[in-house]
Amino acid sequence: MSSITLPEYGRDIFSDDGIVHPYEYYREIRKLGPVVRYPMYDCYVLGRYDDVRRVLRDAETFISGKGVFLSHEMNAQVDSGIFGILMSDGPRHDLLRNVEGVPLGSEAVAKVAENIQGEANRLIERIMAGARQIDAMQAIAEYLPVTIVSELVGLPEEGRENMLAWAGAGFQLMGPFNARAQSSMDAMNGLFDYVLHKVDQAKVKPGSWSWKVFKAVEEGTITLDMVPGMLIDFIGPSLDTTILGTGSLLMLLAQHRDQWQALKAEPALIPNAVNEALRMESPVRGLTRYVAREAEIGGVKLEAGSRVLVLYGSANRDEHRWEEPERFDIRRPRAASHLAFGFGEHRCLGANLARLEMQSILKAMVARVDSIEVGEPVFLLNNILRGPASLPMSLN
Repeated sequence: MSSITLPEYGRDIFSDDGIVHPYEYYREIRKLGPVVRYPMYDCYVLGRYDDVRRVLRDAETFISGKGVFLSHEMNAQVDSGIFGILMSDGPRHDLLRNVEGVPLGSEAVAKVAENIQGEANRLIERIMAGARQIDAMQAIAEYLPVTIVSELVGLPEEGRENMLAWAGAGFQLMGPFNARAQSSMDAMNGLFDYVLHKVDQAKVKPGSWSWKVFKAVEEGTITLDMVPGMLIDFIGPSLDTTILGTGSLLMLLAQHRDQWQALKAEPALIPNAVNEALRMESPVRGLTRYVAREAEIGGVKLEAGSRVLVLYGSANRDEHRWEEPERFDIRRPRAASHLAFGFGEHRCLGANLARLEMQSILKAMVARVDSIEVGEPVFLLNNILRGPASLPMSLN
């Protein structure tokens, strides 16, 4: 690390309290300066919007190919080749992105939009016709990712019931190698066994995302050894992040009744409401980057070989960027410039689809639900993911 005297942060953002109540921790980090030492995890930590965006934009200096985990133990495994686009750089990254991006591009997403909206409409109609007191996470937030998106991924039925557990375990391991991460190893090993030994072209759904990956092998675009990592790319980000983003969106609208009424009065605000919810409650708290060459941020030199933890959740509430950042405002200017999906080369491939799912739920609800009441949310205890694990809600 740099010999320059830097402020140090001594509280654990990965403690239970740091996970459930992260924003106090993030404010403290931002207040300390643009670059802060984090001795307990042997890294730098960045919490301000401009600095986080700078790191994400410069993929040649702040690389992902040496892992985006916080722990040395997990980053040491990246060379195994089992990891996909998230932990790749340069030509390999571009190749993987070109193949994986085909079913997730704007044109492909537009083709499934009508089907997704229809499913969202039918879901809300069923809820309003039945028991309107629900756990919104299970009844609403999980529905589209689990029913529609898992079909689009097209993996064999064997093992699909474990997709949510596998995705959560993967994100646990991206944080420190603490007790939560260690308890996720069995699930992660189950995922590795599944993609390495139980999935082949004959077992995946024809025309699905997974099928297109195997077709790319047939065509010589990619090699067979790239497939397991690409399948993992489809499993994790297509589920948890969208589920948690949807849950947080519903939570915020229920907690701010004036915003819900404004949305009902002006449904054209739905896209901005989704972006504002993603800004307020980023589903991914942050990831690390490896410093490949000496760099400078905020007047501080970062040595080659060091590691930087970039906090998306902190950047999206940065008072240097946003006016009244703690306020949920569906009319907020520049809400779409949030970093919840990352930025630059490694921006989330599934961002378009995630937004579509969240917007579809809101369109269905605005047309059919007058008011929303919410109980006390129980937040997920995950090192990297942020959002409710359960959300008692009443729709009227």
